[in-house]
Amino acid sequence: MGVDTKADTMKITWKGERNMGYDILPSIVEERDGLVFSLSNSGCIYAFKRTDGALAWIHKLSNCLVNPLSFLNENRLIGTTMDGKITCLEYHGF
Repeated sequence: MGVDTKADTMKITWKGERNMGYDILPSIVEERDGLVFSLSNSGCIYAFKRTDGALAWIHKLSNCLVNPLSFLNENRLIGTTMDGKITCLEYHGF
C-alpha cells in the first residue's frame, strides 16, 4: 500500500494487487527508480510500481527470511537470506 507522506492524515494513494500473505519480516520497505521493494519471510523480493502499486516482478531467493537489500547502483542490488544465500540481481525501474 502506498501512503502519502506529505498529507496531514493517513492517505492511502494505492493498494498493491498482490497479497503477500501472512508475513513476519521486519525489513524496511524501500523505493528506488520508481519501484517499491518489499521483502518476505518466504524468500521473495517483491517490486511494485510506485505510481499505482502494480506488481512489476517477484524474485525468489530462498525459502526463508530475506535481509534488508543493499543497492549497488540504479539497477543492481544485493539480496541475502537468513540461510546464507547471496544474490546479485539486476533489475529495471519504471
